[in-house]
Amino acid sequence: MSMSHRSPSRFFAVEWLLAVVLALGCGGEAAAPAVPAFRLVTVAGDRQEASVCAAVPVAPAIRFDRDGTPQPGVAVRFLCP
Repeated sequence: MSMSHRSPSRFFAVEWLLAVVLALGCGGEAAAPAVPAFRLVTVAGDRQEASVCAAVPVAPAIRFDRDGTPQPGVAVRFLCP
């Protein structure tokens, strides 16, 4: 069985060349698009306590926002560990 083995200097040269090509190809005004800010906002029922299997006084409710605008149709499940 024979295994190919690259010399460290050749491997370094390939890495360097790849880095230069990538750097030159990324010139100009190209930038990644802005990522919208998603967040969950507590609407009701925060910081409540109840016994096991007992209902809390106020039903938990959250809102899913994208850049501050509520987003309809987003499914959310509340789980107890």
